[in-house]
Amino acid sequence: MITGYFWLNDEQWEKIDPLLPVYVRGKRRVDDRRVISGIIQVIISGCRWSDAPLEYGPRKTVYNRFVRWAVRGIWEGVFMELAGQHAHQGPPLGQRRAAKKRLSCLSSVVSASHDLT
Repeated sequence: MITGYFWLNDEQWEKIDPLLPVYVRGKRRVDDRRVISGIIQVIISGCRWSDAPLEYGPRKTVYNRFVRWAVRGIWEGVFMELAGQHAHQGPPLGQRRAAKKRLSCLSSVVSASHDLT
């Protein structure tokens, strides 16, 4: 793993993996963990999809996975499930504000990506 980039750790991956779609049409999906780490890296860094580090796989794959799963509502389902797992704890107010800001930013990216299709 290359340092300086975002990579899902084992604990994070164990929570996300069961929430991902199992059925795949056509070609088998490439490494989900690598591609999802790439999607998160792009969102965190604010870089363009075309500038995503190649360590995450083909840039077009990273972008297409993000957009297609956004259109299908997969990301929303993952976020809702993960949020529900921690609803009983409730993060501190500062973290809630930061999370709301990140989700708002992600929502804007999804909307913009959807408009391009």
